[in-house]
Amino acid sequence: MPTTANRQCDSSAWRHLNPVVLVRPDWKRCHSPRHIAQCLLIFAALDFGGVVALGIFAEVVLAIGDVGSRFAATTIDPSWLVWTLLLLVYAPLGEEAMCRWPIAQRPRAFLLLPGVYIAVAGITGFPDAAQYLGAGILLDAVAIAVGLGLHLLSGRVRVLAAIDQRVDRWLLRWPAVPVWLMISCFALAHLARYEIDWSVTAILVIPVVVLPWLWFGALASIVRIRFGWWSAVMLHAAVNLVVLLIDVVFGLLALL
Repeated sequence: MPTTANRQCDSSAWRHLNPVVLVRPDWKRCHSPRHIAQCLLIFAALDFGGVVALGIFAEVVLAIGDVGSRFAATTIDPSWLVWTLLLLVYAPLGEEAMCRWPIAQRPRAFLLLPGVYIAVAGITGFPDAAQYLGAGILLDAVAIAVGLGLHLLSGRVRVLAAIDQRVDRWLLRWPAVPVWLMISCFALAHLARYEIDWSVTAILVIPVVVLPWLWFGALASIVRIRFGWWSAVMLHAAVNLVVLLIDVVFGLLALL
């Protein structure tokens, strides 16, 4: 007689793609390899299509009036090796470690710090991996180390323990908060793609500019909750692989 968990894993893959988990994370994962593969393929298609559509919409908005003058695209010209490492290794592992790993079933206060750091880095224009791969990896490693270090010290330092426990209880009461905090951090980090002339207009347009990455982060968060952190990493890498292949194709066409 199959158990309830087995019956869940035998159901349609669509059952595990319910966006309600972003509002009420229930962490009822299904680890069926068949459904993980199906969901990752479905989400990769939704992710890439949504990012492209929302990216076009954002560019249209930036083309209106003088809005676009507030956002100058950062010039990036890395070597093919750096570009490949950035898209297929650094971004999936680094960004998912900072923005998806902390949204565990029992999130802890200090483990959310890396995600907050990456958002601040994007907004303030700190060196990002696309421009300075070595500096980006070093700064991200420091951010993760600080978050983990404070978390470990919270078991020894009374003040840190009090902060961690209080925030932990609050996060357990509102489980969707860390999910959306990390989605927002992930999206805001991608403002590093632009050199922003800060103004009221720029601030009002930022939600539109980061829409593609809000979409990406939301889908990756569903996958993370349903199938675990490594599945979110694989989804991120799969979407980036498509971007890399398209870039290669257009590069070859330009040579013809």
